[in-house]
Amino acid sequence: MENNIDTIRGEYEKLLSEAKSKVLRIFKFIGFILLVIIVAFCTLYSGDNIFSPIFLVILGLFVLVILTYFIILQFYSNKKLFYQFFYKAITDDVSKTLNIPLGYEIPIKGNDYSRKNGLFTNMATYTTRYKISYTNNDDNQVAIYDTNITTRSNKTTVIHFDGDYYVLSHNTDNAFQLRSNGSPKLKGVRFEKIKTRQDIKEYIEKFKNTLIEKKYYDVFDYIKQQYPNKRVYISCVANEIHIAIWRPIVFKKLNQITDEKYNMLKQNIIKRIELANKFHEIIN
Repeated sequence: MENNIDTIRGEYEKLLSEAKSKVLRIFKFIGFILLVIIVAFCTLYSGDNIFSPIFLVILGLFVLVILTYFIILQFYSNKKLFYQFFYKAITDDVSKTLNIPLGYEIPIKGNDYSRKNGLFTNMATYTTRYKISYTNNDDNQVAIYDTNITTRSNKTTVIHFDGDYYVLSHNTDNAFQLRSNGSPKLKGVRFEKIKTRQDIKEYIEKFKNTLIEKKYYDVFDYIKQQYPNKRVYISCVANEIHIAIWRPIVFKKLNQITDEKYNMLKQNIIKRIELANKFHEIIN
């Protein structure tokens, strides 16, 4: 196990160092050009003429480049590399530990996976950091998305959701939603609000006169037991159940990889898979 962590850590840190060197080379080049211009100013002008507005702007840019260079040198991180290499490597490790073939996909463009269930507005910007997928013991497809959903108006950004978004195959003809807040955003389906519990916003398809089965409330309650302070959303339609949990664990990018942080990330992925399996167990 330790050798595996050391190998992954070594490869990641090597790739991170290479990426940092490329960025530093760019700032070195820009700094060199600005320095040449500054020297040229000092050569061509003397006395008070040196301190023209243009010269002061160039001097300020040079200082800014130098400061940025040293900040990058000390604190550089690369979110893209983190998800493309490091998180994928941990997912592969989890796959071996659980003896489950796990798919890992990045980047995910668009919101096709959530469009047909209408938990959140389709007019938002969907940033999906990665997708983990697998087939469970009952041959049902499971996908777990790390998703951020936002809209932007003028200078204001509204975060509609940031967390884990589960999609499980599920045989059902009924459309409904259970939510901590908000209302359905599914085009083509009219919902009506019902009231059987004070702590959940409940919606069923209008004119269908159907109730939401207890097992779906059991899923909602199970999640709230695991994460009491997190918002939860459940939608069922089109032979799928979608379950969204607002950021249960905040742990994204790393500058240094320790054994503790590696194992924390690994257990985070295992926890997500265990949750998905528990959801399937409750509703079947």
